[in-house]
Amino acid sequence: SEFIPVAEETGLIVRLGQWVLEEACRQSQRWQPHPGSRPLVMNVNLSGRQFQQPSLVDGVKRALDLAGVDPRSLKLEITESVVMQDVDAASATLGALAALGVGVAIDDFGTGYSSLAYLKRFPIQTLKIDRSFVNGIVEDLQDAAIVHSVVALATTLNLTVVAEGVETLSQQRRLIELGWLQAA
Repeated sequence: SEFIPVAEETGLIVRLGQWVLEEACRQSQRWQPHPGSRPLVMNVNLSGRQFQQPSLVDGVKRALDLAGVDPRSLKLEITESVVMQDVDAASATLGALAALGVGVAIDDFGTGYSSLAYLKRFPIQTLKIDRSFVNGIVEDLQDAAIVHSVVALATTLNLTVVAEGVETLSQQRRLIELGWLQAA
């Protein structure tokens, strides 16, 4: 909780983020199953500052090329608040990432702007439901209703849904009842 903000303030987050991307791609290449099988997917969080860098797409391409990894094996996670800071720039960046074949997940969905318009506008594949909704899903009817609605919407839009912070079997059972697909 202290390291990332300091790295962002000093600007080191951009170089650090590039290193993380390159290492993640290298590791992904090592973990890939046999040729021809469906690739394993490595998820990498991007900081707001890293996402806003004009060099991001080139850096992602460089990391993929250096590791020799299939772009479909990389999914970048961006918080919805970062995406909504500059919608036009985010749309261009997300489009360029999609053109590379890289997946994109909107992280912490439901905690920020939650504009449904961007689900249509941005080329994303995954919504990650924030753990704040998952924590109370067994006891809190409102949390359950929110998760159910997000899952239904995402399913209709052909998006994958990931529930963050699943820590108990009762949470997992409740998520399955609500149509949940994956946990993180």
